Amino acid sequence: MIDKLTFAEQQILLDDSVVNTRVAASQVSKRYRGIVTYSDLYQEAIEWVLKHPGTTRARLDDGRRGSTRLTGQIAKSLDLAGRKAKAFGKYEVDDEAFYSRGMVEACL
Repeated sequence: MIDKLTFAEQQILLDDSVVNTRVAASQVSKRYRGIVTYSDLYQEAIEWVLKHPGTTRARLDDGRRGSTRLTGQIAKSLDLAGRKAKAFGKYEVDDEAFYSRGMVEACL
């Protein structure tokens, strides 16, 4: 999808989403401090924006609520990158399992 945007369109999209990418990278880098750097996550965020130009533009055009959702979507993607970095050489990300509090209480 990156190839479908001109360089100028890419720059406009990146300029419009710079706050979202920085906030998402900052949030996730705090969770994975010492494992993955802010710079690496910020670069991943830029790649996400360029791979999803339609979603990015739609969220940005939706005002404050859309901007918040965009930041959340980017952060979710970056969290996966952080988990992969954490798992590198130790285990597979696919081995992770997440359970709700209710499910754990039911099992106990």
